[in-house]
Amino acid sequence: MSDILNSFQRDSIASAFSKLHDTFAREITVYKNAEITVISDSPSYNPIYSPPSNDIQYELVQSSFQARIYYLNSDDAFLSTSETATKGSMNKISVPNGLVKIVVNKDGFDYLREARIVEFDSKTFSIKSNGSPINMFSEQFFEFILTPIDE
Repeated sequence: MSDILNSFQRDSIASAFSKLHDTFAREITVYKNAEITVISDSPSYNPIYSPPSNDIQYELVQSSFQARIYYLNSDDAFLSTSETATKGSMNKISVPNGLVKIVVNKDGFDYLREARIVEFDSKTFSIKSNGSPINMFSEQFFEFILTPIDE
């Protein structure tokens, strides 16, 4: 397909995707695991052989990114919700209520690959996918599936 379109056309399509993202993106906060800092005055301190001490500090690691947010309706996606899966439905896939898909740019993708929790709209979500590219010509935007933690 890339042979049909010249580079100018591909660049204009990528620009249109970028404008779409800038128009509909909202801010999300992404949390990684806390960084551990060991504070010791002794040059002979060895964390492998020494017992845990109170000299350990945990520093919260977070960053904010712009993302397009899509709340998924499991019935529209031909999947059963938790309630219909137990009522004798033919489709036995159990999907939690509140499933969300987010689309982020390359910077957000690099950060989300190592993250654990995403927060937006006063809700907390867990990342359930590795992120897949969704563009035709380049890896400009990536898609992640999130499940609510509070469910």
